[in-house]
Amino acid sequence: PAKFVKAREIIESIIAKGEKVVVRAIYIKNIIDYQHNLLANGIPCKTLYGATPVASGDENEEDVETREKIIAEFHKPDSSFKVIIANPFAVAESISLHKVCHNAIYIERSFNAAHFIQSKDRIHRYGLKPGTETNYYYLLSEDSVDGIIHNRLIEKETRLRDIIESMPIPLFENAGLETGDDDIKALIAEYVNRTKKM
Repeated sequence: PAKFVKAREIIESIIAKGEKVVVRAIYIKNIIDYQHNLLANGIPCKTLYGATPVASGDENEEDVETREKIIAEFHKPDSSFKVIIANPFAVAESISLHKVCHNAIYIERSFNAAHFIQSKDRIHRYGLKPGTETNYYYLLSEDSVDGIIHNRLIEKETRLRDIIESMPIPLFENAGLETGDDDIKALIAEYVNRTKKM
């Protein structure tokens, strides 16, 4: 598929700069097919999706390639691979890649805005070094559902951000902060303002 070719071109340019990349896909067949495509073109990569085992602590899993082992290897500066192909279900809140990866390519997406936003958060966090550039590449096929999904996700993300930014901070009321707690209020307000700029 044309998306596989274009994504590979982007991956090659990212790897040439010594950087790493996460490729996002929804369908397992596409994840597996794309892994075969990259391997056939000499690009080492790993996959993270539902069938990728989670570490259980069992001593018999030394030879099992778990999600935790893949992510630990990906974090190493001399990792044997620079590309992870993942779906949003396997790489959610508990996985953080922002210290080692600032590139994400989306081959396909669903209408689920929560998964989309979480996937972006895996490589972008508050506290990154100044000047760190995070890149998201959305591959959209002409005359397909891709454009509709893209527009709906942007609308949902914008609406969620507007709601969050327009709402009062319930922490003040819930914590029972008195007017004398201006220092705490100022710290929280500063944190909220910084996160809005991300």
